[in-house]
Amino acid sequence: ATPPPPPPLTPFARGLLADETAGDARATLGVAIGSDVQPHDADLDALAALSTSGHVVRTGAATFATRTLVGPAAGLTVANGTGVGGNPTLGLANDLAALEGLAGTGIAVRTAADTWAQRTITGSATVAVANGDGVSGDPTLSVPDGAITLAKMAPLATARLIGRDTAGTGSPEDLTISQALDLIGSAAHGDILFRGASGWQKLAAGTGGQYLRTAGPNADPGWDTIAGGGDLLAANNLSDVASAPAAFANIKQGATDSASGVVELATSAEALAGTDAVRAVTSAGLASGLSKASSGYVKLPGGLIIQWGMTGSPSNGTRTTSFPVAFPAVCCSVQVTMNVGNNPALLRSVYVTSASRTSFVTEHRSIDNTGVIAAAGAAAFFIAIGY
Repeated sequence: ATPPPPPPLTPFARGLLADETAGDARATLGVAIGSDVQPHDADLDALAALSTSGHVVRTGAATFATRTLVGPAAGLTVANGTGVGGNPTLGLANDLAALEGLAGTGIAVRTAADTWAQRTITGSATVAVANGDGVSGDPTLSVPDGAITLAKMAPLATARLIGRDTAGTGSPEDLTISQALDLIGSAAHGDILFRGASGWQKLAAGTGGQYLRTAGPNADPGWDTIAGGGDLLAANNLSDVASAPAAFANIKQGATDSASGVVELATSAEALAGTDAVRAVTSAGLASGLSKASSGYVKLPGGLIIQWGMTGSPSNGTRTTSFPVAFPAVCCSVQVTMNVGNNPALLRSVYVTSASRTSFVTEHRSIDNTGVIAAAGAAAFFIAIGY
């Protein structure tokens, strides 16, 4: 049988058959390279060969790989690092998160692991602080005038002064008293300091044999030479004076309560009399009127005498006791105190009935708790005053 005839060619088929070149055929088909379709490329082959998910990264010619965003060990977190489930998200962590979480203003301070706080530099009585939180500028520290006390300064050794002995301007130094005095003038051996009209001054050392002479109030002292050239040297034993007795007589002056001079020592009797206004009293002179016995006395300058001792222990009745020494004029007072232990069964009393310059009389009484007079009385200490 004869096959059926082919269908008639369409205009498109006839046009394709009429194309003379491959380029024309591709243009007719709508797949012209460079305008309709991508030319063959090795990079595209490499991309097509990728089989994993992630961010595509060209690592070389016709070479690609997929990458995932990974966070560091601390400081940042990464969510959806491959981008498969959505956009990758970066977040702060650890110290960075703590810093980002600070809400106030001030100086950031790490107080612990992943913990931060805000601080402000504050002042004190001796240090002033401007802009302590650092918001408006750098913090500035200053010391107010008069704020530094001696206690805040460097420790100072005993018997030291604050000053400066080294030449030129510089830091304060601790000086000895001698160093400080040397600042008044040259530190020459033999110099003397004195108070002048407006301050301390130095008097330079004089020459051998001179003596320091005062010119009285409101005048400066100075060096002078003994008239006649005498030196009054101890080694000369006054041989450099024409007449030593005459010289002593000329300079001798009796001492008084308002002037210094030569004074004679008082005898023991003169010391105890208390009437001599010229002679000097010695401790030995005063001690000559003292008896330290159990029955003794002390004679004071001026004639006053204090005596002490103890009466005997008689039976009830009177007793006469002699003073250690007779009062020259009169006995002014005698005081007695019983010398007896505590006995509740007895009522005792001692009192003075009379006194003379040489002795005194006491009355002793002792009664038991039934009202009966006891046989023995009580002894007593006494103190007597007279002159």
